[in-house]
Amino acid sequence: REMDHQYMNYDGGEGADAGGGYMAGGITSPGTGSQNKGGPQRVSTVVPVQIFQLHKATKQADGAFILDDREIHQVSVVAIVRAIDSKATKITYSVEDHTGSIDAVQWVEGGGQNQDESARLTSEIRENMYIRVTGHIREFNDRRALTAFNFAPIRDCNEILHHYFDVIYTHLIATRGPKSAPAPARPGAFAAGGMPASFKGNFGGAVPASVAQSNGMDPTQNMVLSQIRTCPSDSGLSIAELVSANRGRFTEPAIRKAIEWLSSEGHVYSTVDDEHFKSTEV
Repeated sequence: REMDHQYMNYDGGEGADAGGGYMAGGITSPGTGSQNKGGPQRVSTVVPVQIFQLHKATKQADGAFILDDREIHQVSVVAIVRAIDSKATKITYSVEDHTGSIDAVQWVEGGGQNQDESARLTSEIRENMYIRVTGHIREFNDRRALTAFNFAPIRDCNEILHHYFDVIYTHLIATRGPKSAPAPARPGAFAAGGMPASFKGNFGGAVPASVAQSNGMDPTQNMVLSQIRTCPSDSGLSIAELVSANRGRFTEPAIRKAIEWLSSEGHVYSTVDDEHFKSTEV
């Protein structure tokens, strides 16, 4: 491995990074989901996986994918880009992580800003580079692929190790059960409005109009995403904390609507329950 323009670049042989925390068993998300009576549990959070698991998952008649008796939808993979195929409507990245390979597809709709985004992705991501891909499992003509909504070049090799540990951790949670509930916060740990005192000061000002125009989000979506990104907690930011921090600016229904949109677009995901959210950006 070598650092190439601040991104992790890899052009070694198969054995150079093999092992790395792989586990033979299926790995699932620690996040909560809805339990279908008599059927697999549905996991609504982003599930860290390795590529062989995507091929191992069982496809149901309704198109859902089952891994370790859980229905999964959004997954996260850390892998090496082996080939890039850029077309007018999509960019296809062939990636592999030493357990298997898969295509990750980024669809480009319309023109203008989307074309600029396509160009940015193509310029930042190159062959033999480690990237993190977040997306949905899909199957076309009996061939599985990822419909990706987020690509992130790996800038630090610790991100690769973190993914391996995350995969192991989620496997242990799935097989041994979740950790006990966290202890109540000590008095004074939260500032007025319910936000942790350590990052209360990072909230407040409105998102600049130039930012809102450039990323296609409305002011509520921008503010909610900005605040969720700022939260340092492993469990993420709760809707109650967002409502408290934005009282007088955005209503709770508006905040919940923004969360729903951000989640469907792959910007955030739920953590310990359906009321806590973290950003998909590392």
